[in-house]
Amino acid sequence: GRMISTSGIQTQPAQAAVAVGATYQDPRFNNGAGAAETIRRVRGSHLCGDNYARNGFWSPNNQYLILGDSVCSGAYHVTNAVTGAFVGGTLPGFLDWNFDPTDSNRVYYTTGSQLRVYLVSAGTNRLVKSFPSTLEATTSVDIVDASGRYFVVRYGGTTKVWDRIEDAIYTTGAIGRGGAGGWTGITPSANHLVVADGQFYGYALNH
Repeated sequence: GRMISTSGIQTQPAQAAVAVGATYQDPRFNNGAGAAETIRRVRGSHLCGDNYARNGFWSPNNQYLILGDSVCSGAYHVTNAVTGAFVGGTLPGFLDWNFDPTDSNRVYYTTGSQLRVYLVSAGTNRLVKSFPSTLEATTSVDIVDASGRYFVVRYGGTTKVWDRIEDAIYTTGAIGRGGAGGWTGITPSANHLVVADGQFYGYALNH
């Protein structure tokens, strides 16, 4: 009959403590060819993070990632992925951060009705776009495509797409799903919106 096999279970071998910044070889995370993967310990304490599903929590050059502090107070930081050091102060906004997929110095976030960008090197932020009403959190996945042109925005109870180059909103076919308790994201190709709201939905985008 149908079953979940336990015959192939692998246990994690004992691992001695690793100093912050040091690396070790872990055969359980391999590169697809059976070779051990090099794992680097970034920080010495537990940190909150929401990067399990977000490419955008990593900078495009893999130099930085976004992590919360050790007590999960809601304070998140750009973090050096090699040294584990926080870069600059606490990030403004909350959770809807997304590195520009082409520029490691830029982190997009929402606050009120605004989409803003945090500049890592300067520790400052500036306005990108003001929308007609308060932006609702999309949560969990990326809000911008791989080119940095198309953004998912949610306001007025529906999810929309904003074209940064043309400064145009895709209003036809705005999606009601993906609000409280769900999430909405855009694929790297910008060909689809992906929505979770009790079930999973995919919506093709006509550019």
